Amino acid sequence: MVHKTGWMIMPRPKGKRDAVRFTVSLDPQLHAKLTRIAEDHDVSLSWAVRRAVAEFVQRQDDDQAELPFRQSIPEE
Repeated sequence: MVHKTGWMIMPRPKGKRDAVRFTVSLDPQLHAKLTRIAEDHDVSLSWAVRRAVAEFVQRQDDDQAELPFRQSIPEE
């Protein structure tokens, strides 16, 4: 099924789903924006987060991620 935005929506597999559940804390403004994006595209918040994470990981695999993975640690 292709969503109106052009995203491909895949049905959930039947039976047991191999997934890991974890918790992420977001600031209220980021959460509100992400919720609005999900609503605008008629997808769940979880789906939008999974999509964003998958795209981020793909960019990292393609060596295109532009993010400082190591934060500066103050010297003592």
